[in-house]
Amino acid sequence: MFFGINIVSLLANHKAADSLFVAQNHIIYKKIVIFVLKSNIFKLVGPQVLFSVFMILALGSFSLFDKFVKLNRRLYGRNY
Repeated sequence: MFFGINIVSLLANHKAADSLFVAQNHIIYKKIVIFVLKSNIFKLVGPQVLFSVFMILALGSFSLFDKFVKLNRRLYGRNY
């Protein structure tokens, strides 16, 4: 759901969309980390598995962001 919101905001024709994307992802990752630390998931699942999950989420987010930055570079009126 949050990826859809980020995609719509990135395709909007204003420069604030990029900072909005970063801010939304920062808030989402912060909530995930707090949830994991407060719950017993960390004790049930090994730290290596959780680290791998967070790395996959981070890489997916960065690749999605990079894809839309490249798309917006081709659109007229954007200055990157």
